[in-house]
Amino acid sequence: MESKKTVSRITKLFILIDDIVHIIVAILLVGAAFLLLYEAGLKFREANEHAAFQMISDLLFVLVIMEFLWSIIRYLKRLPFSIEPFLYVGIISSIRGMVVVEAKLATGSGKEILYFQLAEICVAALVVFIFVLSLYLLRKTPPASLDE
Repeated sequence: MESKKTVSRITKLFILIDDIVHIIVAILLVGAAFLLLYEAGLKFREANEHAAFQMISDLLFVLVIMEFLWSIIRYLKRLPFSIEPFLYVGIISSIRGMVVVEAKLATGSGKEILYFQLAEICVAALVVFIFVLSLYLLRKTPPASLDE
């Protein structure tokens, strides 16, 4: 009986440590998001194409960070695991990748490998399509019961 209590105490301790680590990661993610927002604000003042594309890329990265933050919040609330935030991260990251490639094309820094850049945009667009389709199918499929 004493060993069950010891195991229970150790388990509770590790759960507490796990929660503390998740909270620290969440705080650092919020800090990173604010830093990126600050940098995006500085880029907003610049009046050139490259700064605009970089600002959009930074803002999309903030959205990626916030999706990870929501995953941590769901975990800390002990809500069931959801794949949706990771699909959102994939969609946002792919769009961000397209923006970066288009920025290179628009500013002319990479004309020598135009074919590869266009292929990269097409692959990213395909990834977005697949993730959106996955989200659609995920929402249309009824959740599986844990009793089954």
